Amino acid sequence: MANDTHDSWITLRNLLETGAPAGEVEAMLDTLQAGELLQAVFHLAEDQQRLLLGMISAERAADIVEELPDSHAANLMERMSVDAAVPIVEEMASDDRVDLLGGMPDEDAAAILEQLDEEDADEIRHLSAFDPDTAGGMMMTEYAAFPMKATIRDVIRDLTSRDGEYEYLTVH
Repeated sequence: MANDTHDSWITLRNLLETGAPAGEVEAMLDTLQAGELLQAVFHLAEDQQRLLLGMISAERAADIVEELPDSHAANLMERMSVDAAVPIVEEMASDDRVDLLGGMPDEDAAAILEQLDEEDADEIRHLSAFDPDTAGGMMMTEYAAFPMKATIRDVIRDLTSRDGEYEYLTVH
């Protein structure tokens, strides 16, 4: 596996250095498991990490940013243009948005908040008011609700059949 990760990192780096089209980079990323992807990203230089986040889909970039340590993610995002950062932030879960923007300098976070739709910006401001180590600071606003008459089978079928609709939820 270590060799596979090394090969993945080299391949990804080479694609970025040669200016490969985004589709080719995305196709290469599709071949990696989550852990391999994260390791490959960490082996890239920070400017290559920012390039990668800016060229892939905002949804995939958000998935990567959410897995990075908060301080590293904030450092990467604050050095991106607001136009490149906003679509990524829009795709993130509410609790991850708050953590990311909370780790950025106030002026950078404010610039991103200004570009978000009013509902998202208000949600982030509300959640940011809580101390990070309290329940309010750890909560997310996304949830799934089902009627009391729903069976476990109904719920599982719904959760597994509507790919993407529950992407922000941690379901146990």
